[in-house]
Amino acid sequence: MSVYGNVKSQERHSHAASSRTDIFSREDKQRAADMLARHLQWEKNPGDNMVSWTASLLFALVYIFLRASIHNEATLDEIQLLVVDTSSFPKGVFMRDLDLTSDFSSIDRNLQNHKRLRSKQTSGLYYDFGEYLSQGALKIDGRCQIVSARSIINRGLCDIRLEFKEFSNWKQGPEFARWASAVLEMREVFYCDDTERQGISEKGMLAALRISSQLDLISECP
Repeated sequence: MSVYGNVKSQERHSHAASSRTDIFSREDKQRAADMLARHLQWEKNPGDNMVSWTASLLFALVYIFLRASIHNEATLDEIQLLVVDTSSFPKGVFMRDLDLTSDFSSIDRNLQNHKRLRSKQTSGLYYDFGEYLSQGALKIDGRCQIVSARSIINRGLCDIRLEFKEFSNWKQGPEFARWASAVLEMREVFYCDDTERQGISEKGMLAALRISSQLDLISECP
């Protein structure tokens, strides 16, 4: 397990003075809205002052495979899961993406499209992945725990849900477009009737305990 110091936005890394300005205090509202829209669309932008977080452990786990298998951005040894104790931060440090989108959607059409996407339903489930945003630099030393993706997998992640093994074979192509839908499909089991729900195997339960033993802070959101 590791410790972390600060998490910084792209703009803060460049030491821009504007990285210390709250998005609601920026004089150029159109530029602020454009920055937010580009961030939510995953566009690389040196002027991006936002950092994304998720309240969904499932989403974070699937995202690991997206980065490693499809984007090929880093190896499983290099990718780390960072779990933050949000209760130790002042209110407003983490802002829900949908709230920010609503505040700026009247200015930017792309944010209007993002809002519609988040309102889209598949099998009765929304494309809402518990995304929250922070700004600039966030000091998380002593407020977080870190574990490598490789460690999570080695402790039996694929024994909990077989889909994770399939995700490890993802390649650039059709899978890239459906990874968000894969999260929704895995969530469906949580909304089934008890008679339809398949219980976790003993092997899967032991794997879950091994993984959770690495962290004191575990997300409860599927």
